[in-house]
Amino acid sequence: MSYTTVRLWILGKQHPLGRWPEGKYERLSIINQFSSRDDLRRKLMELYYEQKLSMAKIAEVFNVYPSTIRQLFKELDIRPRPVGYAISIALSKGKYRPFDPEKDVELTVELNALLHTDFWKRKDHRKVVIMTSTTRLGMVIFLDRIAERHKLPPPKCTPKHLSNERQPLSFRTRPEYQWRIYLTLDESFWQTLENDAIRYMRQLANTDKELLFLYLTRFIECDGMISVSARNKRGIVTGNLGFISKNPQYLLCISDLLESVFGLPASVHLPKENETCGHTYTWLLSPGVMDFLNKMNFLHLERLWRKELALKYVGLPATPEIIEEINNVRRAIKLLRDITTQVAKERYLLPRGKRALESGDLIKIVLQRFLDQYLERYPNAGYIIDQLIELLKKLGIRAP
Repeated sequence: MSYTTVRLWILGKQHPLGRWPEGKYERLSIINQFSSRDDLRRKLMELYYEQKLSMAKIAEVFNVYPSTIRQLFKELDIRPRPVGYAISIALSKGKYRPFDPEKDVELTVELNALLHTDFWKRKDHRKVVIMTSTTRLGMVIFLDRIAERHKLPPPKCTPKHLSNERQPLSFRTRPEYQWRIYLTLDESFWQTLENDAIRYMRQLANTDKELLFLYLTRFIECDGMISVSARNKRGIVTGNLGFISKNPQYLLCISDLLESVFGLPASVHLPKENETCGHTYTWLLSPGVMDFLNKMNFLHLERLWRKELALKYVGLPATPEIIEEINNVRRAIKLLRDITTQVAKERYLLPRGKRALESGDLIKIVLQRFLDQYLERYPNAGYIIDQLIELLKKLGIRAP
C-alpha cells in the first residue's frame, strides 16, 4: 500500500462525514465539479456573500473540510469577511427572513408599488428599511397587513414633530404631529426594488396582467384616491378613481395601461406651474370601472370605507339619507386622523426610549379611542361603528 493511499485512508477515517469523497483530494473533488475556475469562484462568492454562509457551512455543502474552503478562497482571491462582520451576521441570523424568488413574487410587486408612491428606502448595514410618514391610521394598518401576510417583522411606528414655521405656506394646515412607520427587511430584498417605475409597470403589463392589477391596487392605497360625491347638477351620486403623482410621464403611462390593458377610459390632469401634483383618473360611472374597483383587495381602512360607499351608492339618486351617510364617513375619517395625530403628540412627549410602538399596538390604541369618541359625538350614526367592525374583520383585525 502506497504512502498516498494510507494517508487518504487515515484522513477519510477522520472526515466529519466518515469518508473521503470518492477517494480523491478534497480540493480536486470541488474543482472537478465546475467547467472552469471562474464558475467555481462565482459559486463560492454566491454562497459566501449573497447567501451569507460561513466557510464551515460551505464546506458541508461540498462535503469537505473547512480548511479546504479556506485554501480555495486564497487561490481564487476571494476576500473573507472581517471577523466583526462575520460575528454580527451570526448574531442576526434568523431575525429577518431572506428573499425567496418563488414565494415573494407578489410581495416584490407590492414593495415596488410602495416605493414608487409614498414610501422611500435606505440600506442599513445588512437590512433594508422601507419607511413613510403619515397621519392616517389606514396607512399603518395597510403596512401591518402586508407584513403579516408575508411573514415579515411587524412595522415599527415612531412619533414625529413638524414645526409649521419651517413648512411652506401650502403645508402649514397639516397636523404638527405624524407617525414615521418602518418596515425592516433582509438585505437580499434590495436587489428586487426597482427605481424606474415606468419601465417596471410596462414589464408587468407584458408579463402578468394580474400583477399589474395588484400594483395599481397598492398605488391607490398609498397615493391614490376614491372620491364619492353627491354634489352635482345631475342629482346622482358620482365619483372617480384617481392616481396622483408629481411625474407627468408616470401619469401618462398609467393612463395608457388602463386603456390598453384593462379597457378603461382614463383622463390625465398634468400638474400646472402652481400645482405640485397631477392625477390620472377614471369616472366610476364609466363602463367597467365599478367591476375594476370591486376586484381591488384593499388593506387600507379608509380606502375600504370609500370603496364600500362607491359600490353601494354611485349611480343612485342623491337622497338626503345617502348624503348624510357620505358625510358621516367623511367625519369618521377626519376623527380617525385627529386621534392618530393626538396619540403621536402624546407619545412624542415621552422619553425617547419609550416613544416607539409596534403597528399592532398603535392600531389598538387609536381604534379604541375612535369607537368611544365617535359614538359620543354622533350617537345616531352607530351603523358607522358596525361598518368599521365589519371592515376590520375583512382585514383580519379584531376590534378592541
